Amino acid sequence: MKLKHLSKLDNSTEDLTISSVPNALIRLNSVIDLGLGAFVNKCHVDRIIHTEMETSFKEKMKAVGNRCDLILYKDQGHAFFAKKPIKYFIETTHEIDKFLVSLGYLNGNSTINNQYN
Repeated sequence: MKLKHLSKLDNSTEDLTISSVPNALIRLNSVIDLGLGAFVNKCHVDRIIHTEMETSFKEKMKAVGNRCDLILYKDQGHAFFAKKPIKYFIETTHEIDKFLVSLGYLNGNSTINNQYN
């Protein structure tokens, strides 16, 4: 499905036989809505609102036929995977590896655990 508004990503000087539409996304701490009244314009203290927004995003992606895996980490703040303890970095990287393997972008099993033993 080609979305019309995504065609704006193409530049006339590019090789237009290669689409600028992404094949996959890995979202970490990404902002979904920048509109007035959006979560990003409110105080970032309520993790429940964040979880609801992520769940809503997942539902919208599935409704239009996209795969959307959502992995939530209970009681974790913004960019938790980039801070100590390192276990969250390892767990998050492992999940990313599994996702990319499932799409065929990586081969084999995740090796992140081997790197931090």
